[in-house]
Amino acid sequence: MVPNTHAVRYQDRRQTVAKLVERLPDDVWETVTIGPSGDQQVWACLPLSESCAPGMRRWLLIRRSGDDGDDLRFFLAYGAEDTSEVELLRVCGVRWQIEECFAQAKGEVGPGPVRGADLGRVASLRDPLPARACRPGRDAPGRQPA
Repeated sequence: MVPNTHAVRYQDRRQTVAKLVERLPDDVWETVTIGPSGDQQVWACLPLSESCAPGMRRWLLIRRSGDDGDDLRFFLAYGAEDTSEVELLRVCGVRWQIEECFAQAKGEVGPGPVRGADLGRVASLRDPLPARACRPGRDAPGRQPA
């Protein structure tokens, strides 16, 4: 996620994402179903005109939510230029969930650097377990000790 003050180059014009979103036409917004839960979210996916390696592209993804659509979140993506918007949004949605898990885990283990012993408190991202499912001195359920 990037702040609304982050500058990007869109259609060869450098501007903050906050200024860019003010000028977007209504037809760039799409309602997309993301994830197995079937949640519908409103997104805009904009190809940026910033330089990239051959065959690659950068995008600005904007998620709009809230009762009146004024709650905006901005994400940058980088990948193969033929990546579909659906795939970009799917990956962005998963990444956002992962970041939320890390924020929750950090709240559970406290501030400061994460030690090896603290990692036992954080559920693996492969397993559908909340971070509090693992406690110090116990392995994650269904896992073999390393």
